Amino acid sequence: MSIQFPNLGINLDYVGKSIQIFGFEITFFGLVIALGMLLGMGFVILEAKRCGENKDDYLEMMIISLLLGVVGSRMLYVLCSWNLYKGNIIEIFNVRNGGLTFYGGLFGGMLGAAIYCGARRKSFMQMADTASMGIVIAQIIGRWGDFFNRESFGEYTNSIFAMQLPLSAVRSSEVTSAMRENLETIGGTSYIQVHPVFLYESLWCLLLFLLMLVWKRKKHFPRRSISEISGRIWSRTILHRTSSNRQAYDSGNFCWNFPADLSSIVCNLCYDRSCGRNHGEKEGGKAQTQERTGL
Repeated sequence: MSIQFPNLGINLDYVGKSIQIFGFEITFFGLVIALGMLLGMGFVILEAKRCGENKDDYLEMMIISLLLGVVGSRMLYVLCSWNLYKGNIIEIFNVRNGGLTFYGGLFGGMLGAAIYCGARRKSFMQMADTASMGIVIAQIIGRWGDFFNRESFGEYTNSIFAMQLPLSAVRSSEVTSAMRENLETIGGTSYIQVHPVFLYESLWCLLLFLLMLVWKRKKHFPRRSISEISGRIWSRTILHRTSSNRQAYDSGNFCWNFPADLSSIVCNLCYDRSCGRNHGEKEGGKAQTQERTGL
């Protein structure tokens, strides 16, 4: 089925959801997520090597974080969409058609990293400082998995980035009255016209990654400001991602409010601790220099 961006003049006649390899169906969603994870892990290993740290430690930590991240991502999605699975428990284990949440993956991955660092007596804050950039890279690419799955879209819009999706390709529960009132019929097919929220998130993460690169080279970059801005943006995009999520958030549903708010708090705490650690190291270095020089 096609996906169109009418105000940009882009018409993709056919965007498939999967490919067949040796008789096995592999979804583009899964391929894109895997690509994002691999590139993120590769960047972290290169960054660790550049900073003179043991890259094997990061590889081991990321493997454990990846496993628990997938489990956490799926668990949170199932918890918040229990009505879809309570009648078919086996479907919980079918992740090929999507059904993963960033916040669940983030919490699961952080738990895995914390367990590893505790067992190996490593500094969690130091390793998280470097690994966080890999997470952002995975998000930049991984968001496009939702493009192939026709997910992560917002309310009806006629903005320059408006995206048209076939009505039959999306879940009926995600189609709002505003979308139905503004259906577009092209070649006998009805299309909804919506915000491509996956694209907004991908571009935001790209901007965040570039800012983090600047921060890594300039020690005085305001990391707390980055975490606050990113937390607010992610919270607002989750709020308007799909009709079902939007209704849950507006009604005060714990599953969507709590992870969004808590993630911002966790990010702030991590960055504050990291800033404090680096500031203390810097001040300690200054004191030692002054002692040696007798100033």
